[in-house]
Amino acid sequence: MKLFKVIAALALLERVKGLKIVQHNFDVLRRSHDETLSKRDSSVDYAEFVLNNAVTHYQLNISIGTPPQDFLVVLDTGSSDLFVFEDGSEGCSQAANATSTETTATNLVYGSTPSAYIDATVSGCGGVGGFDANASSTFNKNETSFADYFNYKNGTGYWAYDVVSVNNVSVGEMSFGVYAANFTPVLGIGPIGGELSYVTYPDNETYQNLPMKMAEQGLINTPSYSIFLANSEKNEGSILFGGVDSSKYDGDLITVKSAGSADITSNYAGSWSITLSEITLQKNDEAAVFAEGRYLALLKSSAAFSTFPSALYDNLHNFTNATWDEDIDQYYYDCDQISNTTLTFDFTGAKIQVPLTSLVFKHAGKCISGIKTHYDYNYDAYFSLGDDFLRNAYVVYDLHNYEISLAQASDATGTESIREITKKGVPSAKKAKHYSSTYTLNSGPDQITAASSLSYYSTALIASSGSSAESSKGDAPPNITYGSGLLLSAFTFLAALCLT
Repeated sequence: MKLFKVIAALALLERVKGLKIVQHNFDVLRRSHDETLSKRDSSVDYAEFVLNNAVTHYQLNISIGTPPQDFLVVLDTGSSDLFVFEDGSEGCSQAANATSTETTATNLVYGSTPSAYIDATVSGCGGVGGFDANASSTFNKNETSFADYFNYKNGTGYWAYDVVSVNNVSVGEMSFGVYAANFTPVLGIGPIGGELSYVTYPDNETYQNLPMKMAEQGLINTPSYSIFLANSEKNEGSILFGGVDSSKYDGDLITVKSAGSADITSNYAGSWSITLSEITLQKNDEAAVFAEGRYLALLKSSAAFSTFPSALYDNLHNFTNATWDEDIDQYYYDCDQISNTTLTFDFTGAKIQVPLTSLVFKHAGKCISGIKTHYDYNYDAYFSLGDDFLRNAYVVYDLHNYEISLAQASDATGTESIREITKKGVPSAKKAKHYSSTYTLNSGPDQITAASSLSYYSTALIASSGSSAESSKGDAPPNITYGSGLLLSAFTFLAALCLT
C-alpha cells in the first residue's frame, strides 16, 4: 500500500530545444503504509498521524552563488519566496540531526530516500545544503533582517540576492532569504502578492520571484508554468516554466479567472484561488448536483488532503454512506462501495472529475476519508484542494494574466507536444463559460442554504467528461445562484442514488 504523501524529486532541468521553456521532470516518491505503521504504537495512532501530519513535497536541486553551492528545496505554488538554511546555523544543525521517524512534517524531507533524479551528494544541513555567503563572489546582502518582518522566535536570518541556478539554467540577481532557524527550505513560485515582506508590511515593494525573473531575463515569454502529477500508482511528473504539454491532458484546457488580480492590494492576490461553482456526485449511471453557488477554492500543492467547508463535510460523507469512526474522528468507507463513485468539480465551466477513491487512503481493510474540514468559522468560507485533487488535473498558472487553466489529467502515454505560453495567454485554451462569475470577498456566502430539487444539469450532462467553454450565451444556467450562498441541492435525489 502506498502512502499518499508525495516527496517529489525535481531535476533533469533543460531548455526545450527551440522554445523559451524551462522543463523539469521529477520522480514522485511514496513510502508504504506498512513501513510507516511499524513505527507507530497502534492502528488508531497511525491513522490519526496520517490525517494530521501528511503533507506534499516536490523536492528539487538548485544552486546559489559563484561558484555554485548546492541545495535541496521544496517547490511550492502556495508561497512566493526562496528560503535556504544559513550554513552553521541552529536550523542547519537540527536538519543534520533529523531522522526518518516521521514525527514532524520536516522529516518528510529529511530522511527520505533520494530518487535517481536527486543529487544525493549535497553536503551540509543534513543533505539539504547551507548557504555560506563568504564563499560566493556574486553575493549581495540586503541589510533588512527577518526580525523586521517576523515577530516571533524563529524569525532569524537576512535577505540577499545572488545567482540562482538549476542545472545549466541560471537566473541572475535573484532575491532570497537565508534562514537560521529550523524550517523547510522552500522555493515559492506563487504570485508576488504572497511575498512575506509584502504580506507583513503592505507598504513595502514586492520583488520579482523566480517565474518573474525567468521572464525578465528572456528564459520564458511570460511568468507562467504548468504542473502535471501522474496518478498515485506512478512515480513521475513534470513542470514546464513558460509552456504547456498537450500530451499530459485530455480534452480542452479551460481558463478561469483567479480570485486575485494583477493589483497586489486586492483580496487573494497572493494565492492561487479560483471560483468553485458546482460539485456533482455520480455513481455508475446515476448523478446529482451536490452543491452549487460561488465559493472560493484554494489550490494547495503542499497539502496531501483537501478541506471542505463544515456544512458540506458531514453531508458529503452521509450521502456517500461513510461511517464515522470515533477513535480517529474521521469517516471511512467499505472500499468496495466507492469504486464507481466520482465527484466532478466545476470551476465556472472548467470541470475536473475526481474518483472518490482519490480522496481516501487504505488502512486496516478500510478506505479512510482524507477529506478534512475547518473547525474555525473564520476559515470556513473556502475549499482547500490538495494533492488528492490536483493529481487528477493538469493545471496551468499564468502570473501575467492572473488566470488558471485546467484540464483533466491524462495517462501521459503519448509523445510530448510542448508549446510556449505568451502574454496573450495559454495556447489553445478556451475561456470558461462563466469566466466573469468570480468569487469576491463581498459576494462570498454568509450562510449555507439547503435545497430539495434537482439542479439544472441533467444526468446526461453530468456524466459527460467535457468542460464547458464560453459560448455566445454567456449567462449562468438556471438554478445556479451566484453570490447568494452555497446551495446543497438534491438531498432526496442523492439519498435515492443508493451509493452502497
